[in-house]
Order: sequence, then C-alpha cells, then structure tokens
Amino acid sequence: MRAAVRALVAAAAAAAVAAPAVVSTSTAAWREDEWVHGLTATSSLRCGQDEGFTATSAGRFLSGSLLGTDLDPVAALQGVRLVRAADGTLTVTPPTAIDPGSPAPTATRLNPLTASALNVVGLNLTGLGVGLPAGSAGALNQYAQVSGHGTAAGAAGLVNDSGGVQVTPTTPSDQLPGPAYVSLGTLLPAITNLADTQLRVGAVASSAQLDGCADLRALLWGDGTATGAVRSYGVADVGLRTSSPVLGQLVQAVNATVGTLQTNLGTLGGTSGPIAAAIRTGLLGQLGAGLSLAPLSGTVTVTTPDVAGAVAPLLTAPLTDGVVTLNLSSGVIDVDLDALLGYAPGALSSQPPNTEVVLSATVLNPLLTRVGALLDTWTGQVVQALLTAVRSATVTVDLTTTVAASATVPVTGPVTVNVAGVRVQLTAPVGAILDSAAGTAVPPTAAVTVTATGLTGTLVNTVLGVLGLSLSSITGALNGSGAALLGLVAPVLRTALVVPVTTLGATLATLSGTLVTALSSLVAVLPSVVSLMLNVQPDRPGAPPSEPYTAGTATSTPEYRVTALRLGLARYTSSADVAHVRFATSTAGPVGAP
Repeated sequence: MRAAVRALVAAAAAAAVAAPAVVSTSTAAWREDEWVHGLTATSSLRCGQDEGFTATSAGRFLSGSLLGTDLDPVAALQGVRLVRAADGTLTVTPPTAIDPGSPAPTATRLNPLTASALNVVGLNLTGLGVGLPAGSAGALNQYAQVSGHGTAAGAAGLVNDSGGVQVTPTTPSDQLPGPAYVSLGTLLPAITNLADTQLRVGAVASSAQLDGCADLRALLWGDGTATGAVRSYGVADVGLRTSSPVLGQLVQAVNATVGTLQTNLGTLGGTSGPIAAAIRTGLLGQLGAGLSLAPLSGTVTVTTPDVAGAVAPLLTAPLTDGVVTLNLSSGVIDVDLDALLGYAPGALSSQPPNTEVVLSATVLNPLLTRVGALLDTWTGQVVQALLTAVRSATVTVDLTTTVAASATVPVTGPVTVNVAGVRVQLTAPVGAILDSAAGTAVPPTAAVTVTATGLTGTLVNTVLGVLGLSLSSITGALNGSGAALLGLVAPVLRTALVVPVTTLGATLATLSGTLVTALSSLVAVLPSVVSLMLNVQPDRPGAPPSEPYTAGTATSTPEYRVTALRLGLARYTSSADVAHVRFATSTAGPVGAP
C-alpha cells in the first residue's frame, strides 16, 4: 500500500518538474486539500464536502464454517453489506435490509437476525435473545453505513442502531443477553461420565469506522500512517458447559442415606427394639447364676427429626466458587473460561489485535482443583447436616422389669421367686448419649438411671441363701449399672444413625473422584480441539492466515476488518481445522477516491 502511494507522490513530483518555475517541486507546496487523481489531473479533496467517493461496509454476526456446513451462504445468517459507486448508486445486500433513514449522501441499512429462527448444525443461538435490556436493538444486530463523503462503518452483534458497541469492559451483566452454545460433541472422544460438552459464547460485538478521505490524505501527505480508521470490539465472556450423570448420582446417594436414616429412626424404639434389647443385655450382665429377668415393659421412643429437610437446600442449590458452577439438579457443569484463565472482569473486551486465548492443560488444570474443592466442601456440609439432624433426635426410655431367683429348696423342692424390681430411665439427645459414652462430654450430659428395689420375705431369703447371694449385692450391682447400659445403647445408635452417614461421606468422596477423573480427560484433549482468538484484524501481525481482507491501492484505502471472536475447531484425532466460526465481524472500506 505505502509503495503504491510513494509511486503516486513521485509521479506528482515529476509532473511538477516539467511545470513553470513558479511551481515548487516539493510536496509541501501542495495545498492540504489538493491531490493527483489518476496521475494526470489535479482535483480538490475536501473531506466532508466532496461526494464522489466510492465506499463499502458490512456487518455480519456469524460467518465461517461449522462441522462441514459453510455458514456464509446460509440465508438465515446473511449479514448486511453496502457498496456505493462514485455516481451514488447503492448496492444493498440483502435488498430487504431495513433503511432507518439517513441524510444524503449517507446511506444506512440494518439486518437484525432473530436468534430463535436460526437452525444451524451444532450451534444454539437462542440464548442471545434472552435477557436483553428494554430498548436494545438486539444481540444479533447487523449494521452498515456508507457515505459519498468517503466514510464507511460496519457493526455486528450487540450494537445499537447507530452501530455503537454495547459490550464493553464496564457493561453491567444485567445489560447483557444470555449466551450461545457451540456443540463440541462430534469433535471430542467419548469420555466416560461426561456428555453434551459445549463452548459457551456470551454477548459479542464489533465495529469498524473509517474516514476514508482522512485516511487517503494521511497516506499521501502525512507520514504514511493511516489515521481515519477506528476498530472496536467486545466479548462479554467465554465458557465451557458439559454435563455428567455423576452429579445426579451424588444426589441419589444422599437421598438413599436419608431413607435409611428415617427407617432406622423408626425402628429403634419399642420394648422389642434394639435399644431395649441392649438394655436387657446389660441388665442380665449384672445378674449371677440362678437369677433371671422378666420381659421388659414400658416405653422406648426416639423422636424423628426432619432428616430430609436438613439436606434439601444442599441438593438443589448450585455449587459455585464464581468460576465453576455445578448444578446438582440438572447435572450441568458450567465453567467461566475467561476467569479460569486469569482474565479480569471485562478484560476480554480490551485485548490487543489478534490475541490468542491460550488453552492448555496447564491453564485448565485448576478446573479439576476447583471442582474437587467444591465437592469436598459440599460433602462435608451434607455429612454435617445429617449428623446434626440425627444427633438432635431425643431418646426416651422408661422400662421396668423384675429379677427372679431360682433354686432347689430342701423339703420344698425347686422354687422361683421375684427378688427385686428394676426401673431403667433415660432421656437425652442422641448426640449427648454418644458423647457421654465416648467420654468426650465432661461432665457427662447423658446418663442411664437404674433403680433396683429388693423384695423381702422368708422365701426370698431362703432362695437367696441357697444361691449364696444377698439382696443388697443384687440391687447394688443393678443400681450401679447405668454407665454400662449407656455404653451398650451408644453403639446401637452409632450403628443405626452415624455409620450410614460416614459411609455416605466415603461414597460421595468416591463419586467426586470419578467426576474429577472424567474432567481430567476433557482437560487433556480440549486444547487440541478448541482455539480462540479475540479482536481479529487480518491486516495486523499474528492474524490467522486464512482471514480475508482487501488491501489498499494507489487510489483506495484498505478494508478495515475486525472480528470480535474467532473460534477454531479441530477433531481430537487430527489437527486439521474442521471449523472456524467468526462472531461479530465488521468491515469498513475500501473507500475509493473521487
């Protein structure tokens, strides 16, 4: 471009040498608004006044190819393009583009897309129509403007009807629409416990503006640097979404344990339940040979806390650290890729031209750490909620029985007689019983009270005498058996109420590890499948070689093109590019001289 311009200036200088001596050969002698057109004639170049410029501009939200589908000819995705001839003739593509009205010699056209009407293989744009602020021109707006004065402008994406970009580093999240999703399923290998992996693309926008007259004057009489072009872009966010049945299995495991706890709480009570059986075993352990125990009577009850309600909020609320979100209800895993990769809020919209968003195992590995930490924290919360619930259940025991002695009495023969009455009482929360039995509650906050009352009489004394026992030894042993009985009740409660919870904790840890393993497989292959580039400008260093643009000539500016986000996709089995999707591409120029 600059070589052509230098040739033009050289030709002008040569012509000046052949002119009368009063005309200087220096380019500085040219008036600022004069130039040579076609190398032969001098005309006045008055920016903002002359109307003989040709101009081209365009705006297109989506272009490229996706999974074998060329998006460029897809009618539903057609952008808007304006071409102005030197005589003012205007070519509008598509002809149905909306004319919002502009004062001559300026022409403006809009061709907004309807996300819900689009049906492109592997691409879901419907989210971009959701959550837009009132009065928005739409997340899929497409804009083009040209003028006979030599100006051109194109815009695409979340832009207003004047072509202004509405995605900036400071745009509030409530002023942005929902995202679009690009399916990666056919590009990735089958990964156990993962499905429906998609790339999430938030609101995007771009704008290219060109004062072609100023551009040409800078090239001809300035330092050779074009000054008339301004390009801007915005990308709200980029993310990754996948789903896993493991999240549902976590919930199922919790619900199964809740069911087990509810069943166990309902079967602990009663005179034939495990608590009563433990107490009876403890009492029998205090009796010597020849003594027996009658069936227990009375009550054993265990209140039933709302175990399901204790964990219900934990099974429905998403788990998130602001970067990774795990939705237990739907099984969806959503990752804010820009935050994961270290971009500050809004930073995606302020990168230099042709910035590559580097995806590698190194930068993606924190995803595994974050998921593991979220699930570890959640597992701890579930376990603690269940333990708190079951420990709050109150155990109430009020049992009575009698101790009988049996012996063969001389003359009378075999005799059995009741020698003592026993009453066992306990009222305490499960947690207090467990802590007291374990010695962690000092002083003990739960105790079993045993009241044994001896029965007197000649026959009682005779039978006990034959057995070599005293009534005081029997009642003394029973009255001192409270701690032993507590020690037998506690394991019953622990087995029924604590062990299922600790077993659940181990199960949840195993499932969490399964999910992290699945995600590690995704992290390993994703960098070979997806590439991202921001602020793509084909005429600037670092641009993908396949990006087209029109170079300038001696009498026209270049085309100034900008794409907000370029997505490159390849199959994991090959590095060959199978898709390159451009989001929000705007072009301004070329602008040709009168």
